[in-house]
Amino acid sequence: MPGQQSLEFSDLSPIVRASTEQGVDPVTIAAVQALISREIANGHGAEGFARIYESLRTDNSATAPRKAGRAIN
Repeated sequence: MPGQQSLEFSDLSPIVRASTEQGVDPVTIAAVQALISREIANGHGAEGFARIYESLRTDNSATAPRKAGRAIN
């Protein structure tokens, strides 16, 4: 999505680490970081944070192969 920072530059690991060091439960931030890492590993690192939302869709159209910008079903 235009105007969004890519997932490749959305590393939350320093926040997870700092939270742990300060005794703050990092479970929520760690979960988001896991989603970011998964999408980067799946080849979506150049996409924006909206990709995380799309990856959570239950109809799996977000992960279906695409042709001309549309899911192939």
